[in-house]
Amino acid sequence: MALEHEDLVLGRDDVVAGEENRSETESKDDAALLRTMGYKPVLHRTYTLFENFATTFAALYFVGGVRVTFSTGIAAGGNLAYWTSYLVTMVFTFITAAVIAEVCSASPSAGSIYLWAAEAGGPRFGRLLGFIVAWWSTTAWTTFCASNTQSAVNYMLAELTVFNVDFPKDTDDVKFRAVQWICTEILLALAALLNFMPPRYFKAVFWLSAAVVMLDFFLNLIWLPIGTAQTWGFRTTHEAFMTTYNGTGAPAGWNWCLSYLATAGILIGFDASGHVAEETKNASITAARGIFWSTVASGFGGLATIILFLFCAPDNDTLLGFGSPQPFVPLYEAVLGRGGHIPMNVICVVALWLNTAIAIIAASRLVFAVARDGVLPFSGWVSKVHNGQPRNAVIVVWAVAALITCTILPSNVAFTSLVSAAGVPSAAAYGLICLGRLFCTPKRFPKPAWSLGRWSKPFQLIGVFWNGWVVAILFSPYAWPVTGENLNYAPIIMAGVTIFALISYFIMPESAWLPRNRITHFIDSKGATETVEEVHPDHVSQFRQFSLLSSPSRKPALPSPQWAVSKRSASSTTATPESEPVSVSTTPYSSLTVGVPRETHENERRVAITPQNVAMLLKKGFARVLIERGAGEGAQLLDEAYEKAGATLVDRDSIFSESDIVMKVRNPQIEGSFNEVQALRKGSTIISFLYPAQNKSIVDALAAQGVTSFAMDKIPRISRAQVFDALSSMANIAGYKAVLEASNHFGRFLTGQVTAAGKIPPSKVLVIGAGVAGLSAIASARRMGAIVRGFDTRPAVREQVQSLGAEFIEVDFQGDGAGQGGYAKEMSKEFIEAEMKLFMEQARDVDIIITTALIPGRPAPKLITKEMVTAMKPGSVIVDLAAEAGGNCEATIPGQLANYKDVTIIGYTDLPSRLPTQSSTLYSNNITKLLLSMAPKEKSFGVDFNDEVVRGSIITRDGEVIPPAAPPAPPPTPKPEAAATTAKKEEELALTPWQKVTREVATVTGAMGTTLALGKATGPAFMSNMMTFGLSGLVGYRAVWGVAPALHSPLMSVTNAISGMVGIGGLFIMGGGFTPTTIPEYLGAASVLLAFVNVSGGFVVTKRMLDMFKRPTDPPEYPWLYAIPGLVFGGGFIAAASTGMAGIVQAGYLVSSILCMSSISALASQATARRGNIFGILGVVSGILASLAAVGFDTETLTQFAAVAGTGAVVGGLIGRRITPTGLPQTVAALHSVVGLAAVLTSIGSVLVDIEDITTLHMVTAYLGVLIGGVTFTGSLVAFMKLAGRMSSSPKILPGRHVINSTLLGTNVATMGAFLTMAPANAGIAAACLGANTLLSFLKGYTTTAAIGGADMPVVITVLNAYSGFALVAEGLMLDNPLLTSVGSLIGVSGSILSYIMCVAMNRSLTNVLFGGLSSPTAQTQKKIEGEVTQTSIDDTVESLSGAENVIIIVGYGMAVAKAQYALAEIVSLLRSRGVNVRFAIHPVAGRMPGQCNVLLAEASVPYDIVLEMDEINEDFSDTDVTLVIGANDTVNPIAMEPDSSISGMPVLHAWKSKEVIVMKRGMSSGYADVPNPMFFMPGTRMLFGDAKTSCDAIKSALEARK
Repeated sequence: MALEHEDLVLGRDDVVAGEENRSETESKDDAALLRTMGYKPVLHRTYTLFENFATTFAALYFVGGVRVTFSTGIAAGGNLAYWTSYLVTMVFTFITAAVIAEVCSASPSAGSIYLWAAEAGGPRFGRLLGFIVAWWSTTAWTTFCASNTQSAVNYMLAELTVFNVDFPKDTDDVKFRAVQWICTEILLALAALLNFMPPRYFKAVFWLSAAVVMLDFFLNLIWLPIGTAQTWGFRTTHEAFMTTYNGTGAPAGWNWCLSYLATAGILIGFDASGHVAEETKNASITAARGIFWSTVASGFGGLATIILFLFCAPDNDTLLGFGSPQPFVPLYEAVLGRGGHIPMNVICVVALWLNTAIAIIAASRLVFAVARDGVLPFSGWVSKVHNGQPRNAVIVVWAVAALITCTILPSNVAFTSLVSAAGVPSAAAYGLICLGRLFCTPKRFPKPAWSLGRWSKPFQLIGVFWNGWVVAILFSPYAWPVTGENLNYAPIIMAGVTIFALISYFIMPESAWLPRNRITHFIDSKGATETVEEVHPDHVSQFRQFSLLSSPSRKPALPSPQWAVSKRSASSTTATPESEPVSVSTTPYSSLTVGVPRETHENERRVAITPQNVAMLLKKGFARVLIERGAGEGAQLLDEAYEKAGATLVDRDSIFSESDIVMKVRNPQIEGSFNEVQALRKGSTIISFLYPAQNKSIVDALAAQGVTSFAMDKIPRISRAQVFDALSSMANIAGYKAVLEASNHFGRFLTGQVTAAGKIPPSKVLVIGAGVAGLSAIASARRMGAIVRGFDTRPAVREQVQSLGAEFIEVDFQGDGAGQGGYAKEMSKEFIEAEMKLFMEQARDVDIIITTALIPGRPAPKLITKEMVTAMKPGSVIVDLAAEAGGNCEATIPGQLANYKDVTIIGYTDLPSRLPTQSSTLYSNNITKLLLSMAPKEKSFGVDFNDEVVRGSIITRDGEVIPPAAPPAPPPTPKPEAAATTAKKEEELALTPWQKVTREVATVTGAMGTTLALGKATGPAFMSNMMTFGLSGLVGYRAVWGVAPALHSPLMSVTNAISGMVGIGGLFIMGGGFTPTTIPEYLGAASVLLAFVNVSGGFVVTKRMLDMFKRPTDPPEYPWLYAIPGLVFGGGFIAAASTGMAGIVQAGYLVSSILCMSSISALASQATARRGNIFGILGVVSGILASLAAVGFDTETLTQFAAVAGTGAVVGGLIGRRITPTGLPQTVAALHSVVGLAAVLTSIGSVLVDIEDITTLHMVTAYLGVLIGGVTFTGSLVAFMKLAGRMSSSPKILPGRHVINSTLLGTNVATMGAFLTMAPANAGIAAACLGANTLLSFLKGYTTTAAIGGADMPVVITVLNAYSGFALVAEGLMLDNPLLTSVGSLIGVSGSILSYIMCVAMNRSLTNVLFGGLSSPTAQTQKKIEGEVTQTSIDDTVESLSGAENVIIIVGYGMAVAKAQYALAEIVSLLRSRGVNVRFAIHPVAGRMPGQCNVLLAEASVPYDIVLEMDEINEDFSDTDVTLVIGANDTVNPIAMEPDSSISGMPVLHAWKSKEVIVMKRGMSSGYADVPNPMFFMPGTRMLFGDAKTSCDAIKSALEARK
């Protein structure tokens, strides 16, 4: 027979078709979720996280919000009330925004807020809440559009006051109101016009709006302090923060409460991002993040703006006495000059105008959402969509806002009254949603993709009370006594809107809007966890099917809810309507009979099904399985075995006449005494090898007979179909059998031997073609000891050939033989000539040639000529696997054994049949699983053309021949010059000895000269600290390099704990007695609190990690004895200090420094590591004790310190106790942020505490401390969110990010210049400059860290560790404290060395890392990976492990996530007890922080002496029987060895060199670096899909059962 594998040629392309990229998947998820809510996707979906973020960020416009509410807030309670109320508002608004973001994540659609309310209310109250919130929010957003535009006009008309124009300026004058109305209408129309821009152009509005807001903020931050200093001067710290005022006439207590009326309004409106969710990609995540983070950014920006204005604004009487529609315009004119204030005013107007344009987006999406539900008059027109935009809804919003604006003309009070309710409905809606989630749907709500977890319920409760408070305040009168003129009309308007909502609720029938069954349908769905499977079959209509992620099989499409039939009809001028789901006719298994005849083809001994699979079919519910008597005899499967399995034995005629489905190996025969095609029943189905292109007459006969036929040789090449792929199964056997046949006819051993009779050389085997059969032949020949060479026209298979231990030979000619679908293509004449020359050379040298070359649709190419056969040594053997297609050898006789010129030529066409039992077993598995996969309904058989496997393999149906499915597109041609370019670069980088020496000399000279210059420019105190810095750094350098790689995680944890000494700086600014009394004292107390959280948490985490490395055989350590030196030193120190200080403080510093250094040195091995943690604790305690002595607190302040430090220690200890090893990376990152923030607070406080008498060195180091600490703080927070999965791990690359970072750094330098020259003796300027530095460093920390990709996360943590140390050094220089300098140097050097180690392990540049330029993404060509994914089972895995002598286990972060280390440890114990040599291979960056996987394995009691580093074990893979990869991807990716890959040069574990690789993964997704892994597609690799813990538990159980 012919070799049943057309692509044995030169292998497969092996690309796993049908796996779409991430963006396509997210798009499908968005569409699926939208359909769950009952809507079709008609709006464009092009906005990303930034556009969604900018929607709320621009709508809130924190700078403008503060300007508008500033005078109101100051009048209600004064400065103290304003900023404290804002802090409270900020925190509770963040909490409310988090709740709303979580709800949005479950329901991200246009105009979402009323749907959120309906769904939060549940079936019982949802409709009522939906009606109320719809009215409230529509009122809020339309009135906001009008009032916001009028605010912009007020900035313009304020110029009348500035330039003293002879025109009425009083809002009571009708002329003024007329001009105000005209300008407002014009500006409103222009804002609405922007909304008609296409989405790709409107994105620029988001960017421009956000940029203008930030420009407004930074210009205020820079210009306003300068102008204030030159005019009325800064207000003192006490005036800015501590003054009170009553300008409302309200009672004192309520007057203070009224400040919330101003502060709450600044941050209302964050639901804007939710309204554009339907236009946002990956909306369930992105929109939630947009809501929350835009609120956070606006909140902190508003806080900074308030502090700035408190210092820079004049007193309240002056501010309100400007007599202008917008007091800040004349204020800017006063401080900046008449010309200087104009740019500021223009920016304010432009920002508000863009703000209005974006507000119209939010309002119009809300109107569109209501209209598409069919509620509004002319809903069809309002909901009409043009180019993905609801432009008619924009017109409606503009028209309503324009009408509201018209109320300016009759009375300013009328307009003010209308817009006064703009904020109240939104706050009320937020509270109502929180209330619904808390009480109506506490446990019955779709699971959001962006979840608050256990914080959800507490946050909802807080949201209810907070927004209730805000509404109460916004309803309150502002001026007292209350009159008709100053009455707050917000309650009246709000009541009117609510009454209309209730009336509409009772009048409108339930079927018309928000019916109960609709709400029930959604809240009982899976929400954001429900995905869509979109099928695009050829020649078949497209349709969608919803399937739950947890479902193992495909489900039929969900029927449309009844409530969606008439109302979900939003039209679009561009959208293409989707086809209705196609119904598939099915037949229950219980009505079907399966028949298996005996094969009649000459020499065919296989059978289509084994007894085991007969039992499976009957168990699945098939009525009968008929087996022809004697069908399995050739495969040694006797009739008794079939009867025992439940089969019915019948004669040949009964098989064809009674069976509904016939399963065969060979194609049905139409010649001979029994015509199998004619014997088939009309309407029956046959599954077998068919080869339709070669057997057209059989295909036509099947069609004429009305039979549905499937060809096993036409199974498509997708990952899901691998279990059906009989071609691969048979090809694998053919390759194996080819070597056995060759060995049988060859006169010598294949392996080499040295015997007493003489030395026997190994045989040489050449395999032409590295497809499935070729690779199987290579592996078999290598196992038998032969020297094997492999040839393939495709260079891409080189790795596969070499991984099996064979030499890959190739022609000296540039050309790639990869054709369409992975087959070989016909090569050029020149290539063939070079190929023939190579084969002639090989024929003279080798003993055995095995050919597997086929080209689809053509005769087999002639590769071995008779001349080459003649050139071979006598007794040589050729096995031609392409014999049935004519053969690759000219002397081949198909089906026969031939001899030509003393060379044996094997041309058998039935090699798989020569191993009948094994072939039948594999074929039976393939065909049975294919049959069971054709089940559109459970336990029913049906032909579903939307199934790719069915569509690809079906040949005939209903009397017609089905056209073949479209072939896959060919892979792109790789660029051959990439390797040459890399080699050229490496050659250019090589240095001569002269260059090396001269560079070293230049470095030493420069360092010595710089030190000399520094000494001359500074002074003894600074240089003394620098000497401490240098010596400590040198000691730390030596100590850190000695730390065992397995202990890198404890090293980072202990250095992080030691860095908590940053709180020592806080000691020097604490004071005030039992409680702080000044701002610097508060900052000092906060710094100490944060520092002790870090110290306690760090040491507890370190102890827990190090305890995991302790073995039962380790000797006792008696750690409690170390309390003796602690008590002796502490008691002696106190006693000595009580009699006079002398050098006691310096002695304490010395002891602390040495102990901290010893702490790191002790981490050189697991045996001494726990002692190192104790040394660290003693070092920190002695340092704090010495610092307390240096400060000399009184009893009251010492009590304050004890309370603050004790609280921090308790909190840190609780954090350290609760954290799991899996959460170590994000915990360490979070603790780094604490150190950074403490450094910021200490540096600012140390400046403000004594600004009158401060040195330049103090100012410089304080400024640098704020800069480094700020970058560390936000950078650590970003790292924490990425590691914790709360932020995408992909790089967030801002357009022009280098320009942005350079601008931020330049602004830092400029602000530093202003700080050094203007801040001395001026607390206001100092606070402004340091505040600006803080915000700029926060931004820089975000922009640099957010741009870091997930693959670089281990480097990020180590860099942040170094940053925290350098912040400590800056603090030591600032306070002239050698302890902080030495400890900071130690930590900085430690973090830098770990960064270097990580960079080398990831092929990253340390220079780029230290300066915030990590892994800038470069454009890389995504490679097409050749090969096919081969799945394995638990039983096969256990078999491989049990039969192995050497096993290496590679673990990654996936093991940590699955918590599989415990089961894995038991597997290792079982294998080692049975004599298997098991070791672990750990990559330096395995996990999410250095050494994390070592800690996890130690936690599971894996002996650390079998856990080896990459450099120790990489050479052993070639001698390893089985490598088990658990949750690792990038660290075992051979693509790193290719010059043009995105991870090129990264050292990796060479797992693919093992004889067998088993990979445990949940799916085929890429790793953290988002790079595909070709090892998964290699023939020696088996994929065990599923949860790692579940798989390990199953393996453990199977091993225990196997005695």
